[in-house]
Amino acid sequence: MADGVTAGVKQTECMQSQTSPVRRKRDGPFTKPNVMGYGMPVIHREAGWSFVIYPDDHPPPHVHAWYADGQVKVTIPPPGEPVSVLGVINLSTRQAVRAVRMVENHRALLRSAWSKIHG
Repeated sequence: MADGVTAGVKQTECMQSQTSPVRRKRDGPFTKPNVMGYGMPVIHREAGWSFVIYPDDHPPPHVHAWYADGQVKVTIPPPGEPVSVLGVINLSTRQAVRAVRMVENHRALLRSAWSKIHG
């Protein structure tokens, strides 16, 4: 598993980082500001990570895992299908693999939240 995850992370490390500054706006304890300063729902928090889903985001179902100034975008597939990395910004391979494992551990919660937000 770790080899496949690590390979997926290395393939996406070339994703360009966002250059616009993040404007911090406090919307409450369950939101995290995006690059435009608007809040997005924080679905889960763990060990300094925030797992968020954009309300107007595109398929496939995925979550943005934020840690400090970096993020990794991870799919939330149905049970039995492998989780995959869609992109990594400002995180090490080790950090990205840790986020993938957290997504795997909380797949049901994250998948349910995606369905509630996107219908």
